[in-house]
Amino acid sequence: VGAGGGSIARIDAGGALRVGPESAGADPGPAFYGRGQDPTVTDAQVVLGRITPEHFLGGRMEVWPDLSQAAIARLAAAYGADATTAAAAILRVANANMERALQVVSVERGHDPRLFTLVAFGGAGPLHAYDLAASLRIQRVMVPLHPGVLSALGIASAPIAKDISAAAMLAVAADGADWRDAEETLVRQSTALERQGTQELGNEGLLTNGLTVQRFLDMRYVGQSYELAVPADELTPASFLPHFHALHQERYSHSEPTRTVEVVNLRVRLTVAAGTLEMPRLASSSAAGGSASGGGGDPLLGQRDVWFDGGLTQAAVYDRSRLAPGDALAGPAIVVQTDATSAIPPGWRGTVDPFGNLVLEQTRG
Repeated sequence: VGAGGGSIARIDAGGALRVGPESAGADPGPAFYGRGQDPTVTDAQVVLGRITPEHFLGGRMEVWPDLSQAAIARLAAAYGADATTAAAAILRVANANMERALQVVSVERGHDPRLFTLVAFGGAGPLHAYDLAASLRIQRVMVPLHPGVLSALGIASAPIAKDISAAAMLAVAADGADWRDAEETLVRQSTALERQGTQELGNEGLLTNGLTVQRFLDMRYVGQSYELAVPADELTPASFLPHFHALHQERYSHSEPTRTVEVVNLRVRLTVAAGTLEMPRLASSSAAGGSASGGGGDPLLGQRDVWFDGGLTQAAVYDRSRLAPGDALAGPAIVVQTDATSAIPPGWRGTVDPFGNLVLEQTRG
């Protein structure tokens, strides 16, 4: 879940502050980029000092923090606030949107967020993570080594899968009267889909050695308007009908094993195995000569005023590329890198793990 840095802040017709869903996108982008004028979440982070212009994109991108200040100030004037107050309000609204989405995938599914670690990724995710964690009483946040490209890394390392489906529309009675016909139809369809999928993968230049095949049936009771996807390693009604009834019982707390079932679709997934992705362990601080530098010099870049907990405070600025496993950072701090910026507020501590991930934990509250 997330709220993009380009999400536009505005005052609606009722006088309430809204953030998104409209976005400035990458072009024109936030006012910070020098082409847009709308106040965005990124501009709010700039005004609060959490994004350091001189280190943005590794210092390679020209940016305009004055334009961020001006854009937020125009919004603030609409309800008689100053730019800093407006920027903090924008982040509270953006965080509230993300918190609701996190509750949908945790609390509303019966999971206690306090038992989990919040993974923060994307270019600005690590700037919001501690607020979300505090709101949901999550005690730990993990910022991957390269948060800005984590999704790309996942895509590049994921197995390649091809999904093909065909309509079946088979009625399967519980008494077994038509089971043989249903099995023959499904086997015939599955063979054709597997042949088609294998040919398409070959045409795409993908090796099909070690190809795995999974089958799923979209099933429902006769008269229902929705289906359940049921794994079907065996296309025999004696095998997949009990699976459907059990899954229906699990999902909806009831099942009717004596009722006729419809197989709406047959789905086949062909997966080409991917190589194993192993994240390397990095040299520790002690291995780098005893300094908290990761072998690349002093990670401390300086100090700057950053808005935390309702006020400005002096925060240390660190270069993440110079951090090494075992390094510990006490908040308030800002950690910069080419693809992202991370914030460590007062009362939090960051530690670099053996794989270079930055693990944030609350030290109070």
